This record gives sequence, C-alpha cells and structure tokens, in this order.
Amino acid sequence: DMMSRQPNEVILAGLTDPTTGKLMAELADQKAQELGVGFGREEHDTFALETYERAKVHIHNHNLVPICIPGNSNPVLTFDEEIQKYGNRLGVMRRMRPYPRCSIMTILNSSKYGDAAAFLMLASEKAVQGRGLKPLARIVWFAEHSEEEPKDFIVAPVGAAQKALRNTGLSADQIDIWENNEAFLTSPLTLMKEFSIPREKINIWGGAPAHGHPIGATGAVLSVKNITMLHTLGKRYGMVVICNATGEATAMIFERL
Repeated sequence: DMMSRQPNEVILAGLTDPTTGKLMAELADQKAQELGVGFGREEHDTFALETYERAKVHIHNHNLVPICIPGNSNPVLTFDEEIQKYGNRLGVMRRMRPYPRCSIMTILNSSKYGDAAAFLMLASEKAVQGRGLKPLARIVWFAEHSEEEPKDFIVAPVGAAQKALRNTGLSADQIDIWENNEAFLTSPLTLMKEFSIPREKINIWGGAPAHGHPIGATGAVLSVKNITMLHTLGKRYGMVVICNATGEATAMIFERL
C-alpha cells in the first residue's frame, strides 16, 4: 500500500465513517473517553513513548529487503525511515495538541500514514507434504468480530481475540507474542486490560505510531512481523489482531514450525 502516492483528501475520505461522517480519530477519541479511567491522554502518551522507543531499539530487526532503483547498485532503503523521522519528537509528546474535536488522540500518539509491502505464501497440508515445503508457521485459528456501533471499532479486537482463543482452547497467557495494529492506542490498552497481557508481550518491536499504518498492507505486514519474532525469539504462539474500522476486527493465531 503506497499511501504517499494518494492525495490527502482521498485518504481522509477512506478514514471517514460513512454512517456518522466522523473521522476514525474522532470515533476512537469518543470511545476512549467513554471507557474512562485507564484510557486517558496520559495512558495513550505513555504507551506511544514506549512504542517509539521499542521501534528505535529494534529498527534493524525486521529483516527488511533492501529496496534498490534499477541501474543503481546501492540500496536506497534498508530500514524503516518513519522511526527516524519521528523519533526526535518524544520530548514534545505531552505538549502535542489533540486532533480537532478530540481530547486524547494526537498526531504523535496515533498511527501515521505509511508505505509498505509484504509477501505471504499460504499452502495446504497436502501441498506442504507433496512438495516438500518447509513452512515457517501454521495458522491455528482465524476469527472475525463485529461490534454494534462504528466507535466500537477500537475495542472490537477484544471480541475477535476471544473467539480465536475460545475455538482453539488456548488461554491468553499461552500467546507468547501479541501484535495489534495500534491504529489508536485505545486498542492495545484494551487488549492488555481484558486479557491481562504484560506490556513485554504486545507490540514488542514497536507499533503504528512509529512504523506507520499502511492500511491495505498492515494485515500482511504484521503477520510477517509476528512470525519473524516467533522464530527470532524462539516462541511458540503469536496472535495478530487488528481493528478493521466500522466496528469490526480480525484475529489470527500462528504457531511457529
């Protein structure tokens, strides 16, 4: 998804809920205010600071394929530039003004526009055996969940994760690495509260406020990231859970092979 190639008005139209006419940031802010204690501006800023710091520490851990321009042997991109671009703004985090009609969500504690590409190959068990493939992981379960109102999109990942866990018989503490798209930090904060997830198990290499949130590629990017971390850290189970706007969310559990 190359968001940088789209006019801002096109992106904003895509981030506007058609039923309420409100931007995703405004809806997320409304829901965070309704949730109350534990979901205020301070909690969002604190989580965002950790997101930037983790992203900077692990900037070279993502195994990015160097991007080259034809005819030029030197790579023009070898790491995530978004982290460097915003990393020097940590000092102004708490002084940042909220978005219009918001009191919690700001430019620095919310996801950024982004460009990204990811590749995943899905194979059946029969194909794996017949072709002698060596899969990196298997999909344990896939689940979707819908809430009733558009503003609830930011907490819908909880329902998706609950369905995935319930259908596999796994408990939340058996998931070694959680990955959430962090469109707005209300989402991971809610997941942490509902499943008692320790901070060191969720978005451990940073999230969308630092990396950006290229909407059309995020699901694939986070899946590759989660599987990479399972192998790098020698863990067994990972879950990717993302909010899909308009009150929906998707969850997928991976097992390292």
